[in-house]
Amino acid sequence: MSASNPRVEVPPAATTRSIDGIWLRLGLLAVVAAVTIAAILGFAVVHTYDPDPRPRFTLIDQQGRRYTEQNLTGHWSLVYFGFTRCPHICPTQMGKISAALGQLEEDQPVVKPLFITVDPGNDDAETVKRYLEHFHPSFSGLTGNPVALEAAARSFGALADDAGVDGQVMHSSAIYVVSPEGRVIDYLPFESTVETIVSRLAELTP
Repeated sequence: MSASNPRVEVPPAATTRSIDGIWLRLGLLAVVAAVTIAAILGFAVVHTYDPDPRPRFTLIDQQGRRYTEQNLTGHWSLVYFGFTRCPHICPTQMGKISAALGQLEEDQPVVKPLFITVDPGNDDAETVKRYLEHFHPSFSGLTGNPVALEAAARSFGALADDAGVDGQVMHSSAIYVVSPEGRVIDYLPFESTVETIVSRLAELTP
């Protein structure tokens, strides 16, 4: 009489737990992947709040001097929120602004670039000053305490949140266009090219 192969019965509950465990692990892997991609991109997002007609803020520039919304009047401004340790998005946007300013016609109205940090814990005035040495010489850079910087970001309709991972900071990737009257009148998303920025400025500053 030949022996039959033993058969192991798997209880239904055990099978269900096994399947649930697989889906849980897959879900966790998806979350990890999303977080990793966000970190690589520097947590850049578009603006999330409605900007004020005239932003209100009080910060300090890279020279340690007081800088308010009044410093934005009398000329056009390109304002960007970022942080000096940002690996990809910030250098890209700052580089675009620098290149665009270098292509403006001499007879065009003055356009001043402004960098505002969203990482006050690491970006003091001296750090911001060193960072700006890599970009257009007309750049001003601002820092301040966390409350003042958050208020400034919201005033522009920008997002600034230090709830990132691996030292990254979640922040808006848009470039804000401010009129000589100190009003936010437009924003240029991350997808904007140097040519797009130059073209838009030519339209706004005939």
